[in-house]
Amino acid sequence: MNYLGPFLLTNLLLDVLKASGPARVIIVSSSGHYNGTMDFSDLGFEHGYQIMRAYGRSKLAAVLFTRELAKRLTGIEVTVNAVHPGAVGTSIWDRAPAYARPIFSLAKRLFMISPAAGAETIVYLATSPEVEGKTGLYFEESPQGPVAPRPGRCTRPAALGRKCATRKAARLAPVPQRSTLGGVKASE
Repeated sequence: MNYLGPFLLTNLLLDVLKASGPARVIIVSSSGHYNGTMDFSDLGFEHGYQIMRAYGRSKLAAVLFTRELAKRLTGIEVTVNAVHPGAVGTSIWDRAPAYARPIFSLAKRLFMISPAAGAETIVYLATSPEVEGKTGLYFEESPQGPVAPRPGRCTRPAALGRKCATRKAARLAPVPQRSTLGGVKASE
């Protein structure tokens, strides 16, 4: 759901976003995407699931989707950016393996930001005039300010982003009747 949820929701709302432009799509990713890999022969980890590898892959897919959708929406008043809001101390860490919970509990208190602080970065990207018109970028929270653009993994070949978007759209095709990505059919 780290990737499929935002992918599906964005595609279901895309016609509305285009009609109401200027509009902004903010995809929440993570710096964990730097460690992500795309093995198209085993996207679902049917051959050896590892939680952190799956997390990295889902966050890499989100950044690639951001880049590809932004490219497909060129000339349309819809911008698409990805963001890592920082390490946010939410209850998701409470579901870690029992041996890791004390470490995450301590990390939440000492190093992680509050959910409200994490949301500030996302809201900034969605509303700030400073990022108006910027698209296809990956942002991270920064001590120098709310966000600082970084190239991230989205500098990988564009073909990888297209392949990722097309594969996911094909897997979701039975769900929405119009399976499009940025106004282009996923099969194109």
